Amino acid sequence: MRAHLNHALITDLERSLGTANLLAWVEKKCSRLATLGLSKDGSVRFTKPLLEAAGIAEVVVTGQINGCSCITSRGEGDSFRISVRPFSTKQDKRFWIAHEIAHTFWYQKGTAGLPLSNLQARYGDDRTIEWLCNRAAAALLVPAFLLESPQHSSLNRLRRGEIHLIEKCASELDVPPRLLARRLWHDVMQQEKLVLAFEASDGGPHPEGTACVRWAAVPETAGGGTTRLKFERKSVPLESLPRLPQALSDDVTLSGQWRAFLSDCLSKRRATPFRRCADSGRVMARAGRLDSRLFLEIEVSALGL
Repeated sequence: MRAHLNHALITDLERSLGTANLLAWVEKKCSRLATLGLSKDGSVRFTKPLLEAAGIAEVVVTGQINGCSCITSRGEGDSFRISVRPFSTKQDKRFWIAHEIAHTFWYQKGTAGLPLSNLQARYGDDRTIEWLCNRAAAALLVPAFLLESPQHSSLNRLRRGEIHLIEKCASELDVPPRLLARRLWHDVMQQEKLVLAFEASDGGPHPEGTACVRWAAVPETAGGGTTRLKFERKSVPLESLPRLPQALSDDVTLSGQWRAFLSDCLSKRRATPFRRCADSGRVMARAGRLDSRLFLEIEVSALGL
């Protein structure tokens, strides 16, 4: 568990749920729910059986809420309404619905939403509960049994190092690529790896001749979502990217400028533009190319942080 979490709350939730490992409990709970929504194409859908099993009576799209989504009791025992904003992408809406479903895990049964633990925040967001709901949302949309199934050839190839398949697999599962990357590398394989997707700039804030970061998956120990936003505003010279054939992944050696650039982005200080980064020693990475995207997978420890 992460240092920033309320460990007393986690222990109390484990006591209430009769488990010695809350994350293992979450995995099993989400896998059971996911089987109720598993479609023929391998993605998890919010079917009527899945929603009913979670106590969700309806899902509505509305702009009359604060934030991206919320869950409210219908005042009928374990019966809830999930509301999501209309401005999100389809895949983001799916994440937020799964996130709100996970909130029901931390309610007392039959109480219209009373907290399972007295240590949960009564008002506003509870940082630990929100973290658990994010973790559970990913486990519901990308259950462990799918990642381990020999029948899902693309996911098996991705796990074996064919990183160029990351967005193809995410599309098949109907989830954001960043979510799949974090779920696979950080949650399931428990690897402290930075995963980045680059694409040649088409103008705008990034000059021609550069490739910008389209999305980033950053381990929580290296800053998580806050650091991710720093990456997603960055670009690198096109000539600095590894040269790979289409639809191929391979081990590559990145220049010392890459090491300095990535380390800078992961630090708390303001990141230095790539061209101004000094050579600080080469770093090994896994790279893959598919269509217009290039993907990099790098051990955070290799950056010397």
